[in-house]
Amino acid sequence: MKILFINTYDPATEQHGGGVVTRSELNALQSMAEVHTLFGAPLPVRRHQLSYSRLALEVLGGKSLKLASYRVLHRPATFYAGFDLVWCNHDYSAYDHEIFEALDIPYIVRKHNAEHQLVKPVNLLARIERQRIARFEDRIARAAMATLHISSTEHAADTCSRWKSWLPPLLEDPLQFAKPAVPYEWQSRPVDLLCVSNFNWPPNKEGIEWFLSQVMDMLPVSCRLHLVGAGSERYQREGRVVGHGFVPDLSGMLASAKLFVAPILSGAGVKIKNVTAMAAGLPLLTTSCGMEGIQDTGAEPAACVADGAERFAAEVARLLSDEAACASLSRRSVAWTQTHLITSQAWCTKASDAIEQGLSSRRTPS
Repeated sequence: MKILFINTYDPATEQHGGGVVTRSELNALQSMAEVHTLFGAPLPVRRHQLSYSRLALEVLGGKSLKLASYRVLHRPATFYAGFDLVWCNHDYSAYDHEIFEALDIPYIVRKHNAEHQLVKPVNLLARIERQRIARFEDRIARAAMATLHISSTEHAADTCSRWKSWLPPLLEDPLQFAKPAVPYEWQSRPVDLLCVSNFNWPPNKEGIEWFLSQVMDMLPVSCRLHLVGAGSERYQREGRVVGHGFVPDLSGMLASAKLFVAPILSGAGVKIKNVTAMAAGLPLLTTSCGMEGIQDTGAEPAACVADGAERFAAEVARLLSDEAACASLSRRSVAWTQTHLITSQAWCTKASDAIEQGLSSRRTPS
């Protein structure tokens, strides 16, 4: 069996978050079958490769701007012939879906998030783009042999897919960060607040700038915030905010923090930085958006959720003054990790079910 794994970017360029999950899941697939990879180019390269006249024609023809920009990665039918199945990591890895369908090659879509939710409908053009992306997602879900949702929330909302499953994110060693950080010991943790993100990604940039402009000044002056990740240096504030930049090993920072904050105002899918913090046994304070795909309906809250600047600031102050509350949240994080993070063996079993579903559809005449 030959599988082609398509990702819209090279996951080796991302050391945290989605890149970690992509590498882990690709390694798992490679343990199951012969897997070839096709990685897309980063956005600056795509822009250089783009034919703007063709882009305009495709957008006028009803395609979303996002899909049209990915179509510079197009390959001819001869490239795909010979593969038994295509694994599309993200919806937009299926930019050549019409070729797969013409060649009768089944394809699976690994659903990381609902991309249309990332487009805020602030004006007419944005609303049109959001609708076009939603239509593309709907089209792909209906045509793919299987969709595998990383978010339980989006899995429950999916009424389009012909065959769907909820498949939690795979990390190569789900508890790798917990080894130095658990058990949670308040007194040994000198860092008040920790936030880990790629601060060049617009939703993360939006969230931290909201926190710094509207929340930080409502906190006690003794409160210190440590930021880790690309772009964090720009937010340095003498005495109150420390920007560490990119850190290849997070374990030391996770073991030093009393509270993990994730001020997320927009986005979609599971926020892997929050999963990482919970795996490290950290108490998590985030927003309703940050809890998407993490909190089960009717279950005990796995983290502290606060929306709005005043509420968020009040919860930060409360938790930093209440060791028992933080310890309780830490225990909930560990419990959530143990019941929700998936092992490589369980992940492979679910992925194998989806692959078998795809291959059987090819063997069965329509």
